[in-house]
Amino acid sequence: MAGIVSSFVFGPLGFVVSQMGLGHIAALDAADLALAMRQVPGSQRAEVMKNRSKDIALAGLGGAIVSSVLSFTLVGWIFFIPSMFTGGALWIGSWSEDELEQYRKPPLKVKRHKSLPAEKPGEGSNE
Repeated sequence: MAGIVSSFVFGPLGFVVSQMGLGHIAALDAADLALAMRQVPGSQRAEVMKNRSKDIALAGLGGAIVSSVLSFTLVGWIFFIPSMFTGGALWIGSWSEDELEQYRKPPLKVKRHKSLPAEKPGEGSNE
């Protein structure tokens, strides 16, 4: 919708720029979600996306082209976001575990306070 409105204000260039922005944001969101599914912490996901910014920009350009084509049919919008997220999941899913392991940090070890009793197996607050 923003592309249509901006095309009235800025002409055809507004539509192109808005579609490129939409594709880029969708590619960033797709990469972020796929990295989260591969258990990469949030601060490390930002580093991964900075290191792979060229790939994400190209995915955003592809997303802009797909978005431009699908914007002419309202039914096409139903398939745009799922296609971007599926592409992001497949792209990051193709990375090896060794490649992702460099971005994963070991989990934090939490020290229990001396006044708190140790939990016994089977006890917990979520049971």
